Amino acid sequence: MKNLTILGSTGSIGTSTLKLVEQHPDKFKILALSADKNISKLAEQVQKFKPQYVALADQTKVARLKRIITDCQVLTIDELASIKADLTIAAITGIAGLKPLINAIKAGNNIGLANKESLVCAGPQVMALAEQYNVDILPIDSEHNGVHQLISGRNIKDTIKDISKITLTASGGPFIDYEARQLINITPAQAVKHPNWSMGAKISVDSATMMNKGLELIEAQYLFGLRPKQLDAIIHQESAIHALIEYNDGSILAQASTPDMCVPISNVLAYPQRINNGCKRLDLCALQRLTFKEVDYKKYPCFAIAKHVMHDGGAKPIILNAANEYAVETFLTDKIKFIEIAKIVDMALSHLEYTNPQSFDDVLAIDKEVRAKLEV
Repeated sequence: MKNLTILGSTGSIGTSTLKLVEQHPDKFKILALSADKNISKLAEQVQKFKPQYVALADQTKVARLKRIITDCQVLTIDELASIKADLTIAAITGIAGLKPLINAIKAGNNIGLANKESLVCAGPQVMALAEQYNVDILPIDSEHNGVHQLISGRNIKDTIKDISKITLTASGGPFIDYEARQLINITPAQAVKHPNWSMGAKISVDSATMMNKGLELIEAQYLFGLRPKQLDAIIHQESAIHALIEYNDGSILAQASTPDMCVPISNVLAYPQRINNGCKRLDLCALQRLTFKEVDYKKYPCFAIAKHVMHDGGAKPIILNAANEYAVETFLTDKIKFIEIAKIVDMALSHLEYTNPQSFDDVLAIDKEVRAKLEV
């Protein structure tokens, strides 16, 4: 029986995790749940799963939460993340997930990581902290989980030496069949309609710009100890293959499954074992074909920008992430056009410069300053 904490339980990753927990009550017990501001959904989850602890990021709603939920202890997010658990699912969106992740690692909790921004902005610091506290970081993103499955059980440091290239796949998002000139008048409603995956608004927009894939390359660099030249991404519209590893002898191994987040989540929950997740099985004959093509940098400038940042390193990934979070939120509130997301990110990277961060405090300070300058 594993005791689980879910940071971000009302989002798509959190709800999918609880769906799997419900299927296996003999294997998993919910210890703690946290949400951003969705009190009604959080209350439903508390009633069903009976956690000991609960937290809400929106402090203006905590008093109301305490009136609704009386049979478990209400904590702050940081307090809840610091509670000892067998596994913490880190599914808070954006840089807001970094501090709770740090607290969970310091508590000695193994991590199911669905917050790529934490590694993008503070990859060296997070991985060093995990090593210090002897904590496993198990990736939930389908692509990184695919890589993890392909190298699981091997000596990763020795395996990486034999790897020529790791390729992450991308669906191309909702505008895969559009030309670059057709993206001028894209609306938020169009951008969040992903053709293959059910995700939150921010990550759906990131998928539409392919910034998501760029962030994933930076994440993979730190997660697996890779050099930038060992990483790339390709368009694979069917979303059947999630990751490929090419070895020095020319052999290519691939991880494939139906595009359902319950597949990588179940892998993380049960690791190093496996459990039935109730997902539809991948039918290759029904698919009939698998297609692959290079990423069009003109159509997806955010991806090209992120790849450059991966090579630059230093404080650049923090600027990239902060500017992108700001731009996506501004787009979702109809204040800028879709194509302006890349322009804002590029402008921030061109005009802002910081020394390499040495600590988590440095990372958060740079992030805060970038956002403040963009909002002026």
